[in-house]
Amino acid sequence: MDVTLEKWTMGFSEDIVSAFVSKKLIDKLPESVPYPFEKKHARYYIEQRMFNNEEQQYCRAIIADGKAVGGIDVFLGRGQYSKSAELTFWLSEPYQDTDIGKSAIKKACADIFELYSVVRIFARPYADDDVSSRLLEAADFCFEGHIRKSIRRDMKLYDQNIYSILRDE
Repeated sequence: MDVTLEKWTMGFSEDIVSAFVSKKLIDKLPESVPYPFEKKHARYYIEQRMFNNEEQQYCRAIIADGKAVGGIDVFLGRGQYSKSAELTFWLSEPYQDTDIGKSAIKKACADIFELYSVVRIFARPYADDDVSSRLLEAADFCFEGHIRKSIRRDMKLYDQNIYSILRDE
């Protein structure tokens, strides 16, 4: 299946609303993504990505089957962290066990290494998010470790794993 990464447009709002009906998916996203997720939330979500500062953040929709089936955001480090970038991503449930995620992550990393002077891209999925961990490993990310009680969601603390890939790998 052909996968592309495209800048966000309002035309993707219905795709996001459809994807975010899944409480299971929402529970793996930041607290700023509400449940239930409605069209007004999709507009805000997309606007945040359409009008981001490309010098500090790379935001793309993952396109397959002619629709947005996921999203990838990469946040560039500043100051002493300027050679690192954090990758976050999500995929609609029907696409999570396909090669779409692996392909999208690899394409985003290739873009980041080409466009910016970073040498390291890292990701921190929830420790119990086996799907994200498998996708990162399939995209050649290296498991670096386990971070205990490092992220809050719904007033609970959760563990995360940390993965990375280097420019020269």
